[in-house]
Amino acid sequence: MSKFRLTIHVDEYAGDLDPFDEDSPLFRLHSFNDRDTHFTHPDQMVCATCRWAFIEHSDEPDEDEEPCNDFTYPEGYWLSHYEHGQRHWSIQGTVHYPDMQWDGVRTAGYLEVTVPKDEREWWDGRPEEDKLQAAKDTIANYTSWINGEVYGYTLKTVETKTCDLGFAHENEDLEDSCFGFIGWDWFQLEVQMATDSEGATAENTEVVDKAHGQADYGDFFKTAEVSI
Repeated sequence: MSKFRLTIHVDEYAGDLDPFDEDSPLFRLHSFNDRDTHFTHPDQMVCATCRWAFIEHSDEPDEDEEPCNDFTYPEGYWLSHYEHGQRHWSIQGTVHYPDMQWDGVRTAGYLEVTVPKDEREWWDGRPEEDKLQAAKDTIANYTSWINGEVYGYTLKTVETKTCDLGFAHENEDLEDSCFGFIGWDWFQLEVQMATDSEGATAENTEVVDKAHGQADYGDFFKTAEVSI
């Protein structure tokens, strides 16, 4: 009797997958936390004379509380950071966090646009909402990575045979495997394509969880409701 065995893993060797370590990224992260890898001193991004009001003040700013116009900023987006169990980065003003004044920093960094020169025409021609969405997707991807949400899978065929002594023996053959997927939603889609390609279904596949219970919430098989 043959069946499939799908094993879901947390990729424990994903430390070198930092989204901002790519050769030609669209963005560069500037964190104002000196314990972060991507630390940039705030005075490099904000005029020192208005730093207290704009960065370190924890309450929401007044409408006229903006950096002075004498400082030239690189193109990009201000970032907020919230930490309660896990770390959460977001484009400033796009996400509401509870207890922000205790567990968050309203202006915690800056996402600088670093589009290569040969792609500037393409970038400049995009609608502003598309640019903002690209920034949101990038910072969400980074948030997943710093929280260890990097996954992998192996898909094997398992054949069970009974020997002359009446004992069952399993023989596994690796059909597919891949690691380094940042973010749970994208990972599920990739696994769905793999299982669909090999003919694995929820009925003929055993799912093995090596992702600390995360696999129990996964959707790993293509169904009528899942379009790939």
